[in-house]
Amino acid sequence: MEIEEKQRRYFEYTLHEIPYGVLYNQNGATSEECSKLLNELKSYEILCEEFKINRIELIEKCRFYYNAYKEYLCVSKEYHGFSDYLDRVSKTDD
Repeated sequence: MEIEEKQRRYFEYTLHEIPYGVLYNQNGATSEECSKLLNELKSYEILCEEFKINRIELIEKCRFYYNAYKEYLCVSKEYHGFSDYLDRVSKTDD
């Protein structure tokens, strides 16, 4: 499925800078762009379900990082980068 492969590659690309941030096209994503990515991810999830393609690991990973990065952008001044945010948030989840 060519469209699925293209979308999968793009979602993987958006995460390749983790733990430094989420990409949207060639730049760091904005909060609005994280929302767009989450909407695109919903469509991708439906596509995968329709064609019985198991991409749940990628979908969950994207959903986690897109939401986390969106939240981070709202409070970024309190942290020393996205990596610091992820470290501190994961410690509060324990």
